[in-house]
Amino acid sequence: MNNMSAEGIIGNLSDLSWRRRYALWATKGAPLTDLVKLDEAPKDEGCNTAITIFSKLLMRWVGQSPSRLPTPIIGWNNQGIEPQLLIGIKGQKLLEKEKWLEIITEKIEKDYGVLVNQQESTGKQSNTEIQTELSKLINVTLKAEESLDRALIYPYQLIKSESIAVGEVVVELDLNTPDIEAGPIRRMDAHELIHMTNETWDQVPYVRLAKTDDLLTDVEQSQLLGVWDDSPTQLLLRPPAGTSVPERGWMHVLDDGTRALIRRKRIFRSATILGNHLNFNRIRIGEKSPDDWPLPSNGPIHVLVGPPGTGKTYQACRIVEWILSNQFGARILVCAKEHHALDHLVMNLVPVVEELGLNPLTEIVREISPYKAENLFTGERAVLHNHTKGAVAQSLWKEWTGHFGKSKKSPIWMNSAVARNASIVACTTSDKFIEKRLQTLGPVQFDWVIVEEAGKCYLSEIIGPLLLSRQALLIGDHHQLPPFRIKDAKKSLQYKMEKSPHIKSLNDDFNLANWLTPFASLHDLLESSGCTHQLQSQWRLPKSISDMIGSVFYGSKFEHPGWDNSTDLPIDEFPEMVWMDTPLGLRDKDFLERSGDQRSMMNPGEITRITEALRMVGPDIEPENVAILTPYNGQKYALIKKLETDADLAVFSDRVHTVDEFQGKEADLILISLVRNNLNTISGRRWGFLLDPPRLNVMFSRAKRQMIVVGCSEFVRQTGFEEENNHLLRVLNWIEEEGGVISRGD
Repeated sequence: MNNMSAEGIIGNLSDLSWRRRYALWATKGAPLTDLVKLDEAPKDEGCNTAITIFSKLLMRWVGQSPSRLPTPIIGWNNQGIEPQLLIGIKGQKLLEKEKWLEIITEKIEKDYGVLVNQQESTGKQSNTEIQTELSKLINVTLKAEESLDRALIYPYQLIKSESIAVGEVVVELDLNTPDIEAGPIRRMDAHELIHMTNETWDQVPYVRLAKTDDLLTDVEQSQLLGVWDDSPTQLLLRPPAGTSVPERGWMHVLDDGTRALIRRKRIFRSATILGNHLNFNRIRIGEKSPDDWPLPSNGPIHVLVGPPGTGKTYQACRIVEWILSNQFGARILVCAKEHHALDHLVMNLVPVVEELGLNPLTEIVREISPYKAENLFTGERAVLHNHTKGAVAQSLWKEWTGHFGKSKKSPIWMNSAVARNASIVACTTSDKFIEKRLQTLGPVQFDWVIVEEAGKCYLSEIIGPLLLSRQALLIGDHHQLPPFRIKDAKKSLQYKMEKSPHIKSLNDDFNLANWLTPFASLHDLLESSGCTHQLQSQWRLPKSISDMIGSVFYGSKFEHPGWDNSTDLPIDEFPEMVWMDTPLGLRDKDFLERSGDQRSMMNPGEITRITEALRMVGPDIEPENVAILTPYNGQKYALIKKLETDADLAVFSDRVHTVDEFQGKEADLILISLVRNNLNTISGRRWGFLLDPPRLNVMFSRAKRQMIVVGCSEFVRQTGFEEENNHLLRVLNWIEEEGGVISRGD
């Protein structure tokens, strides 16, 4: 191998590499790869303003750039309200940074008589100069989001007892004192806390005993041993040998993963102040899309609403295909909040990249830790091992060895080249990759970001990807499940508004609670600019279920390409959708709901009905094509236990899920256990969170061939629903008219 540096090797590969490495920066975030043509300079005062902004951003970028840069070209983009001065690549010839800068400054000074200020290379800029609406919003919404974790911070005091062993301590927990940030919150008692840590922590449970309630306080950890004296408020701990703990303070029960995520989101929040390309004036302009753009929407932020089964993944693949075909050298960041949705999209992108004549083994990088990859990339997802950083580095090295040597194993520095060479980089919305990119290189490093299932994200969970790209496609559905524990976050936000005049003033301007669901808020913000679109063609659901979902939850039926699903159903005795009726719990106590595991609801009578339906499943139906859904963990675990002890039905024991777990997934046959059947008379107490329309929408829209609902129709009809909250009653009526309600013995 010759003596060229890694920087030089990467830099001399191709024009494509040059564009990827240097052409992604521009003033106000406009990427060079979507500059179809350069306009003439504007003949007004806006020219001077744009050059002033340009010079400041230019010097900051130059301070972080490599020592040699390709020959530059300067041009204007006049499509927006304000003109944008852009810098591009004129040729591959390398220039020293000083010469490169001289060409640009001389051009500007000669043509426009404006001096480029070269004293702004420190990267400092006042907050007031570029603070955007999203920067203000995330300062507040992140605090509301963090309040969800504050239920794991307990006021405590040490108690003394001669029976406590040497080296151990016992703490008395205060479960009722309102939190200073979140207000009144419910904290788990000692028994619940031990159960939670044993069930969900991968590591040995530890806590931190601190003098402060800051979420990220950094003190020695004490091992959590168990409940003391069977008390709901006392825990036995073992502090590190030789250390002392405060007599009173706060006990923190946050695992390392949660703390890392909190820290990362705070970094995203800090970086938001550099995201001037996300200011509302710019994104509301509605930049006209090219005539052959696959969606009837304008940019720079496209909001795509995808109801269940309308082909969101297909559309995302067509968008990627268009970008890579029409924007030479474009780089795309692909994200989702959860690994499952992200991996599903990545696997569908592999054939797209192949069809374009590119090598997916070098053009698609899945950013993930080796530990997580080992656990997640199994079964059909095992192919994703080929797209991890190490595997792509090796594939890329094989392509490059002709340039500089015969070594078969890729050198360590190749790992840093992988992401900057690839056309597509995929990671979760809060991945460490995004944190590192923002900290080292700042905003706007990709031409596009595509965020799948954006409707489930808080602002802190999509702001990182948005900061890294000039243009965005957000895919989601605000008619399905919102971000996790959204109601608790709203309560915390309301508490903060009552305590802070500043936050109350911001609420008057922005309606802060709406921005806890940023996908819906961006949809409303951009709808009038033509930046939104809703998919209407149904590709998953049988027509009878499709018509029901469209009418009940979206206001009109979906377009349906039509296929005959009336024969060869998983359970031949039933139509496409059916309601298996159960008696009122008042008349038959077997069907009366009760408390199950984790104080969650369960219903033994409905479990019996589910097992009866499973015994009717045709012999040619594989267990993986069946899913049993319920809103409650108590019913989920009771169902699993019942199925595991039944030799004929044990194959279905791992096919039981809560509704929330199953969003974004599907199965040929869906069986649903509603659980609720009680003596309450008020609708909210009768049904609880099951009345949430988004949760009902997800629950009833998972079936590809057949859906069976187990519940008490009389209990539904006796409920005095408000008109805006009667979706469950409308579903029952629809099934009765288009499918059937079947009682025992029918």
